[in-house]
Amino acid sequence: MQITVRKISDGLGFGNGSISAAALKDQAGEDAFAKAVEAISSQEILEPLGALPDGSIVDDDGCGDGRPVGRIFAVETEKHTSLPRAKVFGGGVAMTVAALIALGKTGGGNLEAVFADAISQLHAKRLNFGAHTADRVADAAGCGCGAIDNAPAIIAAAVSNAAAITEALTALGVDTSGLDSVLANYGVYAKAHAAEAYAGAHVMRQIRAGQKVVKELTGPHLEAFIVLNTVPGFSVNQHYVRKASGGKLDVFATDLWRLHIYAEQLFDTDAERHAALLGELVYTLATAAVLTSGDLPVYLVSRETPFTK
Repeated sequence: MQITVRKISDGLGFGNGSISAAALKDQAGEDAFAKAVEAISSQEILEPLGALPDGSIVDDDGCGDGRPVGRIFAVETEKHTSLPRAKVFGGGVAMTVAALIALGKTGGGNLEAVFADAISQLHAKRLNFGAHTADRVADAAGCGCGAIDNAPAIIAAAVSNAAAITEALTALGVDTSGLDSVLANYGVYAKAHAAEAYAGAHVMRQIRAGQKVVKELTGPHLEAFIVLNTVPGFSVNQHYVRKASGGKLDVFATDLWRLHIYAEQLFDTDAERHAALLGELVYTLATAAVLTSGDLPVYLVSRETPFTK
């Protein structure tokens, strides 16, 4: 399979997070940075999804966080092999929450209740998903996944960065019809629930209760790039970039094809599915705005057909 890797941006241009490509480049050095770019631009940047002992393909997902995997748990059982799986910010549960907000289908619930509803809907549709924690968590209320722990800030960032997000989606070639309505629903939800208590640790307990595979990531954030993948059945090979850079740099990853699966299988009409996909993309970009300074180069991996077709 031949793939095309194209740098589509030198950075999103918006974000107030602590993860900075410029700072990481200074820290890692020019040579490590150049080797990371070479790895991202190679045919090896994608890897097939893992295969289970029975021959079936891994059908859950994890977050786009680039940190290496330390330990792996399925409920209380520790596993010893980390199989490649699809990656979307916050895993499928966060993307489902994003879709529900985009469609105005939150039922007026607080954010933890919306996450609980998302988990229930995924179970009902038998859509598998996963998550991650981390070996270093800022406080007891957190779970270690930035896309889950920072969910209230991410929703607010979607509203405050609406114009920049619209511009970014247009640059990606996304059909943005209906985006105004999606962003308006984000605004309504953000305003109504801005002052509510929320803890990512509570969300993670709900995910674990569903017997999902949760991987504990290790070490600091070293993501200096964002890689978007449109090729179904494959995921971004973050380990390959890490190895090429001598362990000095990582990448954030999003398998865009995975977003389509949630939009198409959770909702009934084409209009709802399109709005749901836009909501997932909005949450993805808003997550980057909260976690990064907006200067991480963005790469798009594809075959011949864009993911919007």
